[in-house]
Amino acid sequence: AGFILMSLQLNLQQLTDTLTESKQLSEQLVGEQQAVEERSKDLERRVNQIQTAAEISSSLASILDPQELLQHVVNLVQSRFELYYVGVYLLDDLKRYAILEAGSGEIGKLMMEEKHQLAVGGSSLVGWAAANNRPRVTHDISQETVRYKNPNLPLTNSELALPLAIGNQVQGAISVQSSTLHAFDDNDIAVLKSIADSLAIALENARLFQQFEASLKEIQQLNRQYLS
Repeated sequence: AGFILMSLQLNLQQLTDTLTESKQLSEQLVGEQQAVEERSKDLERRVNQIQTAAEISSSLASILDPQELLQHVVNLVQSRFELYYVGVYLLDDLKRYAILEAGSGEIGKLMMEEKHQLAVGGSSLVGWAAANNRPRVTHDISQETVRYKNPNLPLTNSELALPLAIGNQVQGAISVQSSTLHAFDDNDIAVLKSIADSLAIALENARLFQQFEASLKEIQQLNRQYLS
């Protein structure tokens, strides 16, 4: 009886060890599967970002109206990157204020109707980015010292501001906001910066095209006066 009891206890211990090992292996496999799924989602997100950047770059060459161009970009970035809000600001003639020229969603329309603007170099990420010609990101807006608490955007938790510039010539800035904390990593910043750089070039091309059209109309008018 003692021998049988000892055998049963040994078998029970072996079964317990086997079950423990099986449970650990199962947990490890589940963890690895979750890691693979997260990695797959991240890769899918990166591919979507790159495709969006390529699509925007392609459309920039075909849209010559600045207002249409800006609204197209903010809508596309906001939807494809699954963001809370995107806005584009252009500097006034004296480069003292960054004026909102295009904003995503109903919030953007409301802020444009209110003629929303931010001081260059003032207490906002947009003003800082425009003044310093450098991106600025905050992963937790509640901890940011340089910030403008916009009552129209109460759900913002993280924000990225990127200058719109060609070399040292700053034209404005783009504000990208998310309702989640730590929403922007280095890859996000790199892709969004490439979009901002492309947009700055497109805006300059649109400005030059408008100047060309204005000059052409003036020449045509002078030509008609000369013929008369």
